[in-house]
Amino acid sequence: MAMTRSKIADIKQQLNKPLVKGEKWYLVDRKWFDQWKKYVNLDGQDESDTQEIYNPGPLDNSSILGKSGNLKPKLSEKEDYEVVPESVWNYFNQTFGRMPKQEPISRQVIDVGKDKEWLQLEIYPIDVELEHINNKNKQLPVTREFSRNSTLADVLNGFRLIYTIKTTTPVKIFEKESNGKLREITESQSSTLNDLCLSSGTKLSIQTANPDGSFPRIDARLTSSSNSVIALPSSHAEKTTGLTTSQMASSRTYGINADASGSKGYQPGLCGLSNLGNTCFMNSILQSLSNIPPLTLYFLEKRYLEEINEDNPLGNHGEIARAYADLIRTIWSGQHSSYSPRQFKIQVGRFAPQFSNYLQHDSQELLTFLLDGLHEDLNRIKEKPYIELKDSDDRDDEIVAQEAWENYRKRNDSIIVDLFHGLLKSTVICPKCSKVSVTFDPFCTLSLPLPAKKEKTVEVHLVKEGPSQRPIRHRFAVPKAGNVRDLLEVVSKQNGVPVNELVVTEVCNSKFIKVYGPEDSIFSMTDRDTIYVYQLPCKIDDPSYYKICVYNREKKSTYGLLSPFGLPFIMGIKKSEATVNRLYEGVVKKMQRYFKNLDPKDKLWEDMVLLESSYIKKEELIDESENINEPMETEDTSQPGSSQNGEVEEAVKYPFCINRINSIASAVIGPLPDNDKLIDFNEDSFYISCDWTPSIRNICYDAEEAEKTVDVPNSTKGAIKRSSMYLKECLELYTTVEKLGADDAWYCPQCKEHQQATKKFDIWSLPDVLVIQLKRFSYNRYSRDKLDIFVEFPLRDLEMNPYVVQKGYRQSIYDLVCVSNHYGGLGSGHYTAYAKNKDDKRWYSFDDSSVSPVSSEDQVITKAGYVLFYVRRDPDSSHFNRPGITDVVSSSKIESEDEENSMDQC
Repeated sequence: MAMTRSKIADIKQQLNKPLVKGEKWYLVDRKWFDQWKKYVNLDGQDESDTQEIYNPGPLDNSSILGKSGNLKPKLSEKEDYEVVPESVWNYFNQTFGRMPKQEPISRQVIDVGKDKEWLQLEIYPIDVELEHINNKNKQLPVTREFSRNSTLADVLNGFRLIYTIKTTTPVKIFEKESNGKLREITESQSSTLNDLCLSSGTKLSIQTANPDGSFPRIDARLTSSSNSVIALPSSHAEKTTGLTTSQMASSRTYGINADASGSKGYQPGLCGLSNLGNTCFMNSILQSLSNIPPLTLYFLEKRYLEEINEDNPLGNHGEIARAYADLIRTIWSGQHSSYSPRQFKIQVGRFAPQFSNYLQHDSQELLTFLLDGLHEDLNRIKEKPYIELKDSDDRDDEIVAQEAWENYRKRNDSIIVDLFHGLLKSTVICPKCSKVSVTFDPFCTLSLPLPAKKEKTVEVHLVKEGPSQRPIRHRFAVPKAGNVRDLLEVVSKQNGVPVNELVVTEVCNSKFIKVYGPEDSIFSMTDRDTIYVYQLPCKIDDPSYYKICVYNREKKSTYGLLSPFGLPFIMGIKKSEATVNRLYEGVVKKMQRYFKNLDPKDKLWEDMVLLESSYIKKEELIDESENINEPMETEDTSQPGSSQNGEVEEAVKYPFCINRINSIASAVIGPLPDNDKLIDFNEDSFYISCDWTPSIRNICYDAEEAEKTVDVPNSTKGAIKRSSMYLKECLELYTTVEKLGADDAWYCPQCKEHQQATKKFDIWSLPDVLVIQLKRFSYNRYSRDKLDIFVEFPLRDLEMNPYVVQKGYRQSIYDLVCVSNHYGGLGSGHYTAYAKNKDDKRWYSFDDSSVSPVSSEDQVITKAGYVLFYVRRDPDSSHFNRPGITDVVSSSKIESEDEENSMDQC
């Protein structure tokens, strides 16, 4: 499609424009968007390329919409959809139109985070269930969609409209927790749902006052223990708790209102954390850090109060430290079996807006933010001095390392640095001038690489030439760096079909998105692609055959667009026999498993074929050169195979009409000859469509049978199995020399240009608490992947000295105390934690609100291990030379008993 350079530049500018609060942006299916980019040559590719680029057709978002028409959950930008501003959406809609019955998917830009300075597109608003608990009409709960920036007042107004509650009627609003109990929401009505940490699926209940202004008493068994006292008179509350109502309200700062049992006597530290909506990643890290003895002791002893740095411009005004301290004191109070970390999440979302939503996140990314946030909130350096960095200049490593560490400590001094920070040596060598640059940098986490997968698993559906067979679904392991030919050979061997008769395609929305060549890379196939392999009755390169791609399309209305449905297929016909009649016969044969033809004598045939299908004709279909939104004006009601006087000829015995179309089924691109004449096209392959009316399709096309497949279990059997590896192998891989890529080139100060230098990391010094991340997640332009290789890591006696290059470095042996685990795949996985309790020395499993002992410590070592926490057996830090955690908890119970009582009377 010809577009002026100025128009392309304008669209590019619009696509890259910054977000503005309140503006609407629109979601567009990524594959449609990519086809549009090719069609208009948005990226300025070489136009001499002879590959045919088709009109993308009507905007089709069906692949990102669920059956109800709502956006599918857990979709990812750039992988599943693109976002475009309203101006670009209007251009799409006016130029290409959109599929029938598909409403635009618009989303609003909102501000989140501290001081509302972070703008983001709200892809998934919050679904809230609203219920009137003392409604005399017993009206059923209803679900409404709210923005995360909607206020509590907005929700109350929604309640009043739904249940016809007067604005003058006093109300109370409650959250129904997972255990069915009600927790009264007492925050200001100006608080947003994001401030209140309410996520999709939240159930809210409203209680209206009696005519005299009093509220009906709620059964105490139905109210959360944290708030049951609210419904009582203040005098009674003071009698039972020793606190006034105002004191109780103030004690709820940072969420000291548990959602769990109320009786005392739980073992300190064994407190589950409720999942607030995809917050298992957060719970996993919090439980891990909670079981780092010196860090937890630091907060339980309240030493943090003396070191809070509220004025640090890089900090969070001490709010993250306070929120974390309250959380730790609750977990180790022995008062709760589980607890809702709602207020902690609110504080994290304020200062790190990327965590303010309820999407799944990487637990290691949260760990990085939390350790850095705690460090800056507790930094003992009130005014950071300016320090000029010096090059190593061939000085001894000991001198340069000591200088680097001292300079770092002049600006960074906190409990986090004391416990978690070590020093790395980085050596970069220029390949051109041999310049050697040595730097020493602090680290908080060792991110160890895992060997990349040498193969990938591809799910394919094989459609054999025999029309009576259902597609066969396999999962094959093929070389990750291989090509489609490798996949074809595996399919051929497994199924006994000739490799040179197979075609590999990608199918989406009942259309062929791509037809792969044998040399195409396997790497470009993603886990979300639907791959079909078709067997032809001839060799792929046999010039005596036409290779025909066949779609089924359904016409929704007289002037409506034709929508593809069902599974497309590929068939082969000898050129010497390729008449239109032969096309019909071949199509019916290929569809015979799910196709039922009508008897020409059947009365239904006369009613439906003559009267209904007569409007499916070539003249009425949209030509590619025309605007696809403008129907053709014609009075001709003829169809292929019918005479001008309306008499049914031989070809009309088929309840569909065949047309030659483009590859995306959006337009007719040329006529077909008469029924008995040979097709004479220049190309060896082309696309046709079988166009149906809805009534005929419903009777003649068995959709249920058409979609059935045969699953072949253990298709990957015989593939190269990834063996387990040891943690020491990851450490060795981390410290090997690597060559920088072109995108990561290093600027050589001697050559005065960027070079693809060699780089090597070495450990110079180690912290008392060693955090190791196993880099299981990999990302590239085609896909995201998880490396689920089993890494065997030691529970104790991790000897780190072999990886330290500092001469005469002290002996460093580590024992494992916590593991953050990740199960499942990307986006839909689940995080848990294993941790060793400091008091009883036993291992426990932490799975959100559930805590259970581990029967054998060997169960801690699994292929789900993601972030490992080790403690040095003979630590340097004075933070380890403190009384045991149990003693601290016991001694603090007396002085904090009143405060603990205010934490929900649990």
